[in-house]
Amino acid sequence: MKYNKSLLLLVMVILVSSCVSTKKYEALEANKTKLADQLAKSKNELRDVTKERDQLSSQYNTAFSAQNQLQGENDLLTKQYAKTNKDYKDLEKKYNDLLLQSQLQMTNASDANKKLNEALTQKELELDAKAKELELLESNLNASKSDLNNAQGKLDEASNAIAEREKRLNEMESVLKKQEAKTNALRATISKALLGFKESDLTIEEKNGKVYVSLSQNLLFASGSTTIDRKGAGAIQKLSEVLKTNADIDIMVEGHTDNVGFRGRNGMKDNWDLSVMRATSFVRELVKNGVNAQQIIASGRGEFFPVADNSTRDGRAKNRRLEIILSPKLDELFNLINE
Repeated sequence: MKYNKSLLLLVMVILVSSCVSTKKYEALEANKTKLADQLAKSKNELRDVTKERDQLSSQYNTAFSAQNQLQGENDLLTKQYAKTNKDYKDLEKKYNDLLLQSQLQMTNASDANKKLNEALTQKELELDAKAKELELLESNLNASKSDLNNAQGKLDEASNAIAEREKRLNEMESVLKKQEAKTNALRATISKALLGFKESDLTIEEKNGKVYVSLSQNLLFASGSTTIDRKGAGAIQKLSEVLKTNADIDIMVEGHTDNVGFRGRNGMKDNWDLSVMRATSFVRELVKNGVNAQQIIASGRGEFFPVADNSTRDGRAKNRRLEIILSPKLDELFNLINE
């Protein structure tokens, strides 16, 4: 899958104050890192589940092969048992015949009686040997049946374990596919809603299971200002119409600047303050247009996350932007992982 079957859950926080302090932003960053770790953990667990399924499949094949071998040995012992049992009955019949002959001839000839006794003794020894052989074969047959039953039990356990792992893996894949479809639909809807704006003023892309909407400063603010102009308000209104109908996503609004020094005014000291206040201005406009404030996080990254080279005019223009990061909630996936 495009993002390794996994999505990142971001914390729903609303910051409606005029600016976000460095301490609160660091706490948000820590929560974001924690959620990233949880997503990585879920990916690892998904790989472990797949690996365990493969191991169980290997155990299943080994147990099945052992079962077939034991079945063959069992059939061979059964045939040997039947043959020995027939030999035993034949010897028993011969013994009875000799015993009868011995009784009839005992009174007539002592020499013949002696020979018959010797033959009878020999047959008795052979009969005892066959009886012991039959007893051993019967014991081996019972042991073989026991081993066969044990192998069948292990085979059944392996089959059940594989079926359960397959079920969980299929459920996880189904959730991931639903999240991917939801993300694709959201990106398509936003692209359609913002179709009338210049390509240079905004970009929309999907990566790592999230939708990134990047709006240039030229579309939203005058230079050094935190007040959204009329054109920017129109874009926010169209974006808000889409976000209002998607209550199951988290919205992160990040302000970015170039690295040109900013002369602070209106309580702002530097580019970091400027990026934060632009993000909060954007958030207030979203809420004003009906977006649920509990879905939104406002933050500022200042000049520290450029997307282009600040040494060129075009590069600095690209770096002066607001990014809206839309993340579907992963509650259903996490519930499956924790089961």
